[in-house]
Amino acid sequence: KFGKLAKVGVAGLAVAMIGVAKAVSTSVKAFTEFDDKMTQSLAIMNTTIEQQDRMAQVARDVALQTTISADQSAEAYFFLASAGLDAEQSIAALPQVAAFAQAGMFDMATATDLATDAQSALGLSVDDAQKNLTNLTRVTDVLVKANTLANATVQQFSEALTTKAGAALKVVNKDVEEGVAVLAAFADRGVKGAEAGDKLNQILRDIPRATSKNKKEFEALGLEMFDAQGNFRNVADVIEELDRVLGPMSDEMKAATLDQLGLNRGVADGIKILSGSTDQIREYEKELRAAAGTTQEIAEKQLESFKAQTQILQNTLQNLAIIIGEDIVPALEKAVQFFQTATERVVAFKQGQKDAEDSAKKFKLAVIGVVAVLGPLAPVATAVGIAIAGIVKIIGKGN
Repeated sequence: KFGKLAKVGVAGLAVAMIGVAKAVSTSVKAFTEFDDKMTQSLAIMNTTIEQQDRMAQVARDVALQTTISADQSAEAYFFLASAGLDAEQSIAALPQVAAFAQAGMFDMATATDLATDAQSALGLSVDDAQKNLTNLTRVTDVLVKANTLANATVQQFSEALTTKAGAALKVVNKDVEEGVAVLAAFADRGVKGAEAGDKLNQILRDIPRATSKNKKEFEALGLEMFDAQGNFRNVADVIEELDRVLGPMSDEMKAATLDQLGLNRGVADGIKILSGSTDQIREYEKELRAAAGTTQEIAEKQLESFKAQTQILQNTLQNLAIIIGEDIVPALEKAVQFFQTATERVVAFKQGQKDAEDSAKKFKLAVIGVVAVLGPLAPVATAVGIAIAGIVKIIGKGN
């Protein structure tokens, strides 16, 4: 019976050892993948050891709060650095970008591009890490809120801003809330993405230019495009003014009037599309100005599904594996170095043997060659040798 128990014990130990080996392998693999992504990201950033440690910790923390894994978060640092963010800005921005990706249901690379490109286009990128995070959060909240209000995706709103609209808003001192409210009105009328961005750019660029160039024509029609301080009025007010004047006109008269005002076909198309939307634009703008916290709110709702909770559990287990792997890898690195050195020595030894064998072969071939050359001369050499011996003998007798 004890013998049987002993066999069972050995089998159990073997199973346990296999389990440990698999756990070690899993941990090493998890840490290796995470470390590789971190290394790739850090390669294009100037960081201190302390910053590197914090970046790794934040990446792992993000994985515990979203469906974004630790290695995906580590990779996102590369995209943030590519967008011009330094280490401190990236550390501050990563959790918000992850929430933005969660809320918008896209990957970290896309989330980073959409958020940082829109922020940059609006002129809201700053050096101070916390101020930059505040601006980034504001932009993502507006984009996500707009997605809930109008018939367009987060990506389409972001693309509209990065296609001239963001820069145009900055030139006329318009903020993101007003700009996206107009883009939302465009979206509800079937004009989205880059096309909407181009239309808004034409309105913001060409109406002020035409007003300055054709001031008398605008005054004659009672059109006021600027406020008392000389600032371009809210786009909703501008469209309302144009609707007031152009509304009663025939299509032919509208075209002639727009031409008289110096507004080209592109601007005219934008005005026609937005005609009658002034109340909607104002309502959208009001909603967007109250959008703070929308990204986090939507992201948390996305995490309520069983699938999302399962992914977070997997991320938690991956984090544990990374931590264990972090302890194991240093010992493995020493083992790898030992085997690398040992392998190099074996290779050197084998190469030495090969070189020696090659030298022996070369010598053997040389001897064979000499023999081959001198072989036919052997009879002559023998005769010469006999003759020389005879001469020596004769000389010897003479002496």
